[in-house]
Amino acid sequence: PKFFESGKSRKAGNKLAWTGSFLTDRQYGMLFELLQQIQEIRTDMEFYFAPMGNYEKFRDFAKKYNLRKSEVLELHSRGEWQEFAASCDVGIAVYDPDFGSTEFIEPLKIWDFMVCGMPFIISCEPSISQPIKNAGIAYFLAPGNKISDGKTLSEFLQVENVERLQSKCVEIAKQYSISRQIETALGRLA
Repeated sequence: PKFFESGKSRKAGNKLAWTGSFLTDRQYGMLFELLQQIQEIRTDMEFYFAPMGNYEKFRDFAKKYNLRKSEVLELHSRGEWQEFAASCDVGIAVYDPDFGSTEFIEPLKIWDFMVCGMPFIISCEPSISQPIKNAGIAYFLAPGNKISDGKTLSEFLQVENVERLQSKCVEIAKQYSISRQIETALGRLA
C-alpha cells in the first residue's frame, strides 16, 4: 500500500506503463500495434516504457507507431520502477504466445501493478489466478494480443472505472501479501 499511497496524488487517469524486455522485433511490433489501437480508443493516453535496455529502440518504435505522448525511462532497479509505476494508472503486459513460457506462470509484473494500484491489460496466454480474474482488475486480450472488443476496452479504460479498480488492486495485493499468508498459516495451527 505504501507505493499506491505515495503515487496516488500523481495519478491523472491517463498514464499507461510497461516494463520488461523483448528479444525480437515481433514482440516490439505486438506491443506497439496494440498501443496504437489503445491510443485510438483513448486519445489522451500517455505511454511510459521502463525497458531493461534498448532504450533507443523503444523510442524508435514509439515514433514509428505514431504514439503522440510517450516517454522511455531509464530506470535501474525494481524499486525505481515501482516508485514510478505508483504514479501511473494502468499497466500493460504483452507476451508472445510463440515463446510458450507464460502458459504456467503468473508474471511478477502484475503484482507490481497491483501493489501500485494499477489495473492492467494483459495477454490471455499467462496463467492468472482466479481471484484476479474474478476481481475484474485485468482486461484480457484475445489470442494473438488482439483487442476482442473495442467497446469493452474503452469501458475498462474509462477514468472512473480505472480509479475504482485502483483501490481494488491494492486490496487484492494485501490479501496475498506474505504477512497475510503467514498469518493465515499460523491461524490454521492454532
